[in-house]
Amino acid sequence: MKGATIAEKVEVSSPTDDRQWAELGAFFEKVFGPDDARLWRTFHGRPPFCRREWCRVIRQDGQIVSHVCFVPRPMRIGSAVIRAGTIGYVGTHPAYRDGGFAGMLMNHWTREATAAGYHLAYIHGIPDFYEKFGYRHAVPDDGRDPAVWLDLIGLPGLEAGLRTRPFQEQDLSAMVRLYEEDNRTRSGSLVRTEAYWKWLLSGLEGRGWVRREDVVVAENSDGCVAGYAMVNPNDRGRFVLWEVAVRGRETTVALLGELVGRAARAGRNRLYVRAPSDHPFVVFCVSLGAQVTGHSSGVFGRLLDLEGLFQALGSELEARLARSPLRNWTGTLRLETDIGTVALSFVGGKPRLGEMPTPVRIVRAPQSWLVRLVTGYNDIAALSGRRGIRIARDDWPLLRTLFPKGSPYIWAADSGY
Repeated sequence: MKGATIAEKVEVSSPTDDRQWAELGAFFEKVFGPDDARLWRTFHGRPPFCRREWCRVIRQDGQIVSHVCFVPRPMRIGSAVIRAGTIGYVGTHPAYRDGGFAGMLMNHWTREATAAGYHLAYIHGIPDFYEKFGYRHAVPDDGRDPAVWLDLIGLPGLEAGLRTRPFQEQDLSAMVRLYEEDNRTRSGSLVRTEAYWKWLLSGLEGRGWVRREDVVVAENSDGCVAGYAMVNPNDRGRFVLWEVAVRGRETTVALLGELVGRAARAGRNRLYVRAPSDHPFVVFCVSLGAQVTGHSSGVFGRLLDLEGLFQALGSELEARLARSPLRNWTGTLRLETDIGTVALSFVGGKPRLGEMPTPVRIVRAPQSWLVRLVTGYNDIAALSGRRGIRIARDDWPLLRTLFPKGSPYIWAADSGY
């Protein structure tokens, strides 16, 4: 909110005109360097999926000294969609560092996003800073080191029954549907409208990461698109698959065969894959000898509006109970955290708002650990016994049912901030 005071003699504001927007770009040049400043101008700073009112700056002596933005990005938790947003471009002018300005803006955005009813904030960032604001790794990240790689030398021939070809503009609607099908229950995956897809593809091409010719589709005998793959052919000197969606084994074989051929023509002997470890494409690559090294880092997450979050998750939690031996469970799970308390009540496996049936199970944990359960990053056992956490062993089956360990993932194309 423009003009909102967050500390004595420190005022937060948003760029309001073209001059101030250009000034922000010059600020990024000083703080992050020319490459990241160009990234902002050509990709992340473009409307409508980044807007001036989502940027917050602090000024001293008339100049911008610190910046943080909060960019709304709807996210899935299982099949539910929650109101999430990403924190981005956190930076302070070198001459003003250690003054606490970035921390002020982080706290400012936490208050604003919570008040606006956002459920979760996340950030691709460096360790040992964001933890101070309640963030903890909650989604695996393989931005620097892809978790999967496949040696192409000696790879058996792949006889594809489907045709592959470069992406064309008329394929976009099919790709939108394929992405939704492939990620309909993938925690961490972002919801993409067709307008967002256009914005995304334009930005990826503008940065030279994934050009139009680096997107390939597989089509069946009827000419219908049955799968797609996005490649960054020079991701830190590696040939890397950035995103894939498939319908069945035939599609997987066709796309992999195309990628192997492209890698060979580029003089590469290894295909790297940035994808969740349980994705069908990865599983097929493993059957051919691919190595899964695991994700070396994570995306930080933080819970905001607990009540709103669990209302949004109601149908997903009900479905998880329905698939389990606890399908008819009656009782209340009371989650007590450092940002508030929420009671999840069920009667016969159905959510009941405003009621508190017995038995009442109590879990005490900081939201920075609860966020890991919500996303499926950790199993309940990872929280047990830690300082400040109270979880009865008898409640593990219920918690594992409601918050199962999964393979949450944010695709590389969405991972810019």
